[in-house]
Amino acid sequence: NINQSFKDYSLEWIEINKGLWSNTKHYRQWISTLESYVYPRIGNKTLGDIGTDDVISILKPNWSTKTESASRIRERVERILSAAIAKGCREGPNSANWNRHLEFLLPSPSYRPNHEYLSTSGAISFSVSLGASLKSGKRLSESALESLAPAKNAFMLGAVLATVTELTL
Repeated sequence: NINQSFKDYSLEWIEINKGLWSNTKHYRQWISTLESYVYPRIGNKTLGDIGTDDVISILKPNWSTKTESASRIRERVERILSAAIAKGCREGPNSANWNRHLEFLLPSPSYRPNHEYLSTSGAISFSVSLGASLKSGKRLSESALESLAPAKNAFMLGAVLATVTELTL
């Protein structure tokens, strides 16, 4: 039905396709994301009335600061609109399509983790304190391992691990 609201159609589509996700957490993330970012802007719009400006209005507030989240939101809206097009509830093209469409209207997404990178001096400091902790017999905690994640690249991570190894010998 071309006069169906985006919210109604998306909830039906998610319910029908919830088996696509490996666990209920992903199902809940879809619902939560749409409720937080999408429904307030286009939830009550009919499928046929959703245009590029609508999609951009959803994405723009987070596109530069939460790029990965905004990209996921765009992908979810794109899937729902694609399903509506395939079912005949909406005419194409898909307003949320990145290739040959939004890529010309929004800056290319640059994925940035939600944490700061470990600087060179920070890596050295971290290595020394971690090495001292290991040398004194303390076990390496999960949080210590997680703090290695922000290393800028494999080279930096290798340098940290080499320093720790050297300090514990």
